[in-house]
Amino acid sequence: TKKVKFETYAYMRIRGSIIDELRKVDGVPQSIKNNAKTLQEAFSYLEQTLGRTVEDEDLCKYLNITSDELNNLYKSIAPLTTTIPFDDFILPDDTYFLENPMDVLIEKKETCKILGEAIAELPKKEKTVITLYYYEDLNFKEISKVLDLSQGRISQLHTKAILRLRGKLSRRLKFP
Repeated sequence: TKKVKFETYAYMRIRGSIIDELRKVDGVPQSIKNNAKTLQEAFSYLEQTLGRTVEDEDLCKYLNITSDELNNLYKSIAPLTTTIPFDDFILPDDTYFLENPMDVLIEKKETCKILGEAIAELPKKEKTVITLYYYEDLNFKEISKVLDLSQGRISQLHTKAILRLRGKLSRRLKFP
């Protein structure tokens, strides 16, 4: 009734199930995943509620934690934010997509548009880190030299940007 091929539906459901299973055995402690989810949801909720860019102080108040505790959360989840390149998210290398270009063309364009808008809304430093990391292929050490900041600070900015983007995208896109 929705004029979507069964194969499209089945592919997305199967792919989602595979990803779920891989996440179960990925070796990342559940507590770290929970921390990432908590921060992502906090970013999403606060940006929606406040109608502006969320600052660390907003997060601390909302989560009832200190700035040191927030920084420790960022550090603990940093490895989770560097494992999935945006290219894989937008343009999966998969034969299904090659065989069914019309089924996914609109979805890809919409996803790219939403991702571009979300990146454009990031605070300046976070946007710069995302641009240099994903579009200019610089690593954190190189970015730290360009921006004259420590590698740790670059990692923190990257983590915050990814959390913001995930929060924005989770509100606007529906994933399996």
